[in-house]
Amino acid sequence: MATHPAVPDLKLNSNKDQVRRALDAAVEAIGGQPREGQIEMAEAVANALSDRHHLLVQAGTGTGKSLAYLVPALVHGKKVDRRASCRERVSSPV
Repeated sequence: MATHPAVPDLKLNSNKDQVRRALDAAVEAIGGQPREGQIEMAEAVANALSDRHHLLVQAGTGTGKSLAYLVPALVHGKKVDRRASCRERVSSPV
């Protein structure tokens, strides 16, 4: 069912709010600070989980990638296997 562009998708907004609250709580629990890149990534992961599409994210060290993919997965009730769901590659100059 498509919604009119001017009418907000309440389920999407609710999901986004849940992910944002959970991310804020997780960041606070570890004594961290909110990071814009982390928030954007968490929202993109939540959207990918809701819409069941693939997502490829590239983010630098210290962005907060681990919480940005774990929190939305937990909010959506998904089983998370770090080895399968996120491959981090560190490249060093040759």
